[in-house]
Amino acid sequence: MFSLDFNSKGNNMSDSNYRLLGATATSKTHGYTGKVIAVQYNLSCATQIHIQQPMKDDKIPDAMVFDLHMCDIDNLPETPFSVEEYTVKLGDQVEDIVTGFPGIVTAIICGINGCAEIFALSKVDDDLRARTHLQNHKRFKIITPSAVPVAEHQSVSTHGAVRVTKALTRSA
Repeated sequence: MFSLDFNSKGNNMSDSNYRLLGATATSKTHGYTGKVIAVQYNLSCATQIHIQQPMKDDKIPDAMVFDLHMCDIDNLPETPFSVEEYTVKLGDQVEDIVTGFPGIVTAIICGINGCAEIFALSKVDDDLRARTHLQNHKRFKIITPSAVPVAEHQSVSTHGAVRVTKALTRSA
């Protein structure tokens, strides 16, 4: 069965999630169709995919982000893409080793290019604003590991994953 679980090395994507990279996806609500260029895990336990359409009129359209359970997945690639391993986990308190930016890991984005990027959110300042920072996982050092057990991160939304299961079954 198709699984959106993290593997035993932390919260890296499992092999079945790599299968989504390069697949064709269509948003059920918007009809937006293109290739899956990234899978994003969020601290809120939502799993999202980034969909990129081909060039039109010599212009590259922006990639759009949709909740995985709101998309149909087809045409999985024969050979899955791989994503480099990373040690940062959702909920970790981290610091950028170059800029010193401190934050909490609120999203991990694994792309078709093999990179894992980390989205960190700062504490709220006196003006009630939080800053965000997106960088390659290698730029962050862990200050304090997540207090949230990995098992809680595994309970990502699987609503509508039946369409993905069928796509995986057809290609196997």
